[in-house]
Amino acid sequence: YPTRWIHQEIRKGPLRPWERFLARLWSPLSWARNGRHLPLVAVHGKRDGPWRSKVVVDRWKRLRHRASVKVFEGGHDVWRRYLPTGQVYRDSRGWRRKTAPKRVTFETPRLRWNRAWWVELRERARSDQRAKVSARAYHGGRFRVTTDNVTALRLTPPPGWRRAGKPARVQLDGAKLTVPAGSPLDFTRVAGRWTL
Repeated sequence: YPTRWIHQEIRKGPLRPWERFLARLWSPLSWARNGRHLPLVAVHGKRDGPWRSKVVVDRWKRLRHRASVKVFEGGHDVWRRYLPTGQVYRDSRGWRRKTAPKRVTFETPRLRWNRAWWVELRERARSDQRAKVSARAYHGGRFRVTTDNVTALRLTPPPGWRRAGKPARVQLDGAKLTVPAGSPLDFTRVAGRWTL
């Protein structure tokens, strides 16, 4: 299921906080923010409720991610109609993986999945809530980052993003921090304030 919220057991509610957390954890729809640099092709059979995949594709598109849905005759076994034809290769022909995007949006319910490109979550304030980061790199070693439920963070930009011998300037949840040249971009929130 693209979203666990359509299960009858979940819809009849009310849910306890940990049940809500687990329903989001196992719902692909909840991971849509992480799809900024991951094109999506959903494949569904007409007799198997294609609206389920359309829900995910619509969410991807609302976030301005690249996504499409392909609906085939038949039911649950659509891969037998899609994969053997080679259509998957034609659909993905122009895709190229970004090695280091300048903008990263990322959220995770577990520190087990704590990294996206050059952004690494190190700690959360609450383990029962998702951690969120939106980070953008600018020319000359400048970065702007916003977080939610994050108490420790590391940025590891690729070589060349920071000017040699110059400090990096990081705006983190509104706090302006200057990181000396050669120092790692490691940040910790102490008493509600971000520090190096």
